[in-house]
Amino acid sequence: MRNLISKLAFFGIALMVSMVVLQSFTAPPDKYKYGNRSAVTLTSADTVAVSPNNLTLTYATVAMDADIVFNVDVSNSPPGDRIILDLTADGTDRTATFGTNITGLAETISANKNELLEFIYNGTVFKEVAEMAVD
Repeated sequence: MRNLISKLAFFGIALMVSMVVLQSFTAPPDKYKYGNRSAVTLTSADTVAVSPNNLTLTYATVAMDADIVFNVDVSNSPPGDRIILDLTADGTDRTATFGTNITGLAETISANKNELLEFIYNGTVFKEVAEMAVD
């Protein structure tokens, strides 16, 4: 009987310890389920700067009325941050190229058409990972 009580006491202590360990690894719920994100509208110009500012996702819309070179400020970006560029050309074919801290193939957006481009930060540069012609 004494042996049984010892085993039950040990089991109870082990169970309590395992419950404490499990609780210490439970992360608090995020305010945003998939991280901080922002939607911004950028003004078309010869050079456009995108500043994610430590956001998990930056969704940037640009109505292109000129060919654009995109540059990115990565000073507060941890690896894994994402940028989605939603580009719409005016009545003329427009070209999007990529400069500082962002790489991808030059994209020609046809007149009056829309394309989405996605980039992920690898700790050094935002790399293009997806492209989709919307219309």
